[in-house]
Amino acid sequence: NPFAPLRAAFFEEVVCRFGILAIAFRLSRSAAVAVAVAAIFNAGVAIKDLSFDPAPISPAFLAGLLAGNLLAGILYGWIAIRRGLLSAMLLHFMVALKGTLYVIL
Repeated sequence: NPFAPLRAAFFEEVVCRFGILAIAFRLSRSAAVAVAVAAIFNAGVAIKDLSFDPAPISPAFLAGLLAGNLLAGILYGWIAIRRGLLSAMLLHFMVALKGTLYVIL
């Protein structure tokens, strides 16, 4: 799907950063806690996407997926706090587009 990078960047950033990050920040008054909560939610969304894959999933793959999504969620959350939601969306789109082009080409 050529629109997958755009969908991922828009949906995950709006839900995780604009929604979850804002609510967690309002409740905790700590940017670090809010970013961590949003990153954990983001990793949970990635695991949910695996439920549609019929292939068996190894523990090492699952650990790598969780670690990668947690790190990406922390980065995107930090960018959203420091530079704004649009910057986080643009970075997420560029990273997802690079991965998509790598697979296609």
